[in-house]
Amino acid sequence: MQSHRPPRDPYWDRIGYHGPLEPTLDVLREICRKHVLEVPFEALEGPEGIRPVIDRAGVYDKIVTRHGGGFCLQANGLLSHHLREIGFDVTVLAAHIWVPHREYFSKGGDHLIMLVRLDGREWLVDASYTHLVYVDPIELVPGEQRQDGWVYRVRAEDGWYVVQRRGEREWLPLYRFVPEAHTVEDFEESVAFHLDGETVSETTRTLMCSRGIRGGKVSLVNNVLTIAEHGTVTTRQVRDARDCAQIMARIFRGHRGLAERGLRIWERMREDREAAGSAPRPTAAQGA
Repeated sequence: MQSHRPPRDPYWDRIGYHGPLEPTLDVLREICRKHVLEVPFEALEGPEGIRPVIDRAGVYDKIVTRHGGGFCLQANGLLSHHLREIGFDVTVLAAHIWVPHREYFSKGGDHLIMLVRLDGREWLVDASYTHLVYVDPIELVPGEQRQDGWVYRVRAEDGWYVVQRRGEREWLPLYRFVPEAHTVEDFEESVAFHLDGETVSETTRTLMCSRGIRGGKVSLVNNVLTIAEHGTVTTRQVRDARDCAQIMARIFRGHRGLAERGLRIWERMREDREAAGSAPRPTAAQGA
């Protein structure tokens, strides 16, 4: 008598993962790697005046059905659901990102990360962030953790856990959090803060997109391109529309529609800057 297994969720094909679906550390690592490489980070809705969806059905349609990208509330939220579906013990956390040009952590916990408990150990998972962050899960323990030429650590400071990446001269904060459980729906308030009414934030005036590469990440924030690869970071200004088109093609490889949208936003923002006669303002995301 043949057994009838439920059909494999298309999400796994979307991220190019064809391995076993079981809650082990090796499986978790491979899923994170695939997700980072295949699902581009993008927050294009804000600059387009579109309210982003973060509910499971809407995000699934965007990323899986329509083969799109997403930002942390979307991509990490979707990943958290699928990790639970195959047996992982996942807690959604709200992280406060470091704002480098103001040198403080954001007041709102609007970056979604995950805590995965596995065989008595705790691992942080983050597969969707503007700039470089760990790809393999990092353990919630003291000490340095190395991967692909980068060094990370998690420190306990004043009741918070602070995630840091080592730079050329010092440790760079990425974000901080407390291990308090949240749901994806809890972040609706954050979406409203950035996009609704009088509280419209810099998010609506900021182009943000990035893509994981082997050993690092390629990121574009407004007119600044950052390439982090195997322990080295290079940053430069986008030269012109042709240059931007090439950058978009790299970030959105396999996602032509997103590359075209990103280029249109960049060109509109360039026109706005030229009309205003000013350079783009820095944002929290530029140091993320």
